[in-house]
Amino acid sequence: MASNPQAETGFSLIEVMVALIIVSVALPALLVQVMGMMDATAAIRDKTVALWVAENKYQELQLGRRLHGQLLSGASRGNTQMADRHWSWRVTSNTTGVQGLRRLIIEVSVDGKASIIRLEKYLDEPN
Repeated sequence: MASNPQAETGFSLIEVMVALIIVSVALPALLVQVMGMMDATAAIRDKTVALWVAENKYQELQLGRRLHGQLLSGASRGNTQMADRHWSWRVTSNTTGVQGLRRLIIEVSVDGKASIIRLEKYLDEPN
């Protein structure tokens, strides 16, 4: 039996070129998706750590009220370090319509950017 030259297996040059074109179109789209997921993950991490900073500041204020009878009046700002980053916080204390109750607004940002998180809590005024 003679071998038929048309029956050889393998890919032709045209088939390889088509496959490369498909990969070259699909790969950038995949990279855009992966980069978007990485950005979203970083944003979620930043919001989580910012929430921890805000909650820590609230707990400090609550302890100060319980231990020393002090409650912030007006506004205060400062910096703290958490998760290998420097965070800026700002606390604003306002009166409410309820006697003896104050509203605390805690805003946290990183790298001097706009606030990442805004936490609103309430504390009763010390007697």
